[in-house]
Amino acid sequence: MMKLNQLSTFNKASIMLITGISLASLTIPYAKAETKVRDVAAESPIDADFKQLDVNSDKKISLKEAVKDKALATGFDVTDLNKDGNITPDEYASFKGSTVKPLDSSASSVMPPTTP
Repeated sequence: MMKLNQLSTFNKASIMLITGISLASLTIPYAKAETKVRDVAAESPIDADFKQLDVNSDKKISLKEAVKDKALATGFDVTDLNKDGNITPDEYASFKGSTVKPLDSSASSVMPPTTP
């Protein structure tokens, strides 16, 4: 068996290159899988609600699609900030951020003491 110091420079470089490519090819599937996990985790509940309303998946909610959400349909004109007849994901996020959420009935509603 030939020892490493007896190999030509070209052979040593070839072995190192093949080893490097082999190691890199092993890590690529793991990197792709990790990216997919992060993308799914980054999706907010607002994004999920938007996707559910966006029936035709055109990244816009029309008035026809908005009727599934009574509050959105009622405030459609106000929510459609650029008045193009559709609600974009940013407009929808603004709408969801501005709507008052009902209080949790399980939370205690203790009022702070008032001073006379």
